[in-house]
Amino acid sequence: MMPELLILGAFGLGLLLAARSPAAAPLPELAAQPRRRLTVLEVEQLAQLTVARGAYDVDPAMLIAMAWIESGFDPRAVGDDGSSRGLMQIALRTAEDIQARLGGRIRSPDDLFDAAVSMDFAARYVAWLRTWNGARRPDAWVVQAYNGGPGTAAAGGNSLTRRHLCRYEHTLAAYRAGRTLPNVASLPC
Repeated sequence: MMPELLILGAFGLGLLLAARSPAAAPLPELAAQPRRRLTVLEVEQLAQLTVARGAYDVDPAMLIAMAWIESGFDPRAVGDDGSSRGLMQIALRTAEDIQARLGGRIRSPDDLFDAAVSMDFAARYVAWLRTWNGARRPDAWVVQAYNGGPGTAAAGGNSLTRRHLCRYEHTLAAYRAGRTLPNVASLPC
């Protein structure tokens, strides 16, 4: 079975169209669906399809672990600051920057609630961070930069980005070992 068909069942037509056309806008019916968290399988399929479609230099497992930490797989999540939205908790300012520098398209802030748009913007951003300022960056740096910005990561991070990295490392290890993803709030970070 083709990945698009598996994804179609999980997310509806909006994701299939977004997967086939990088500039496709999210469809309103996704936003109208009842709020629910995605399953690990749904996020795996979404990450794999996004990376393959965009040919991004990003490990899908990284995106899966980040999605768990950022939103607990809730595509309708809103960050504490009110600015970060969606599955991958993309800040509005970051989304505008990604759109201007790296492509992708959002018409309104609510487009970030579309799981496909959120994952695509995150993959674009992670791929860009991976080679920020012309240097190949390790995963630890990328994760801290995703959380606090590349300037913060370049300065060695801070307590928040280091905590985020610790949560990412625990989550990624659990995911790769096939274990249940951890309760992020209970991690020793």
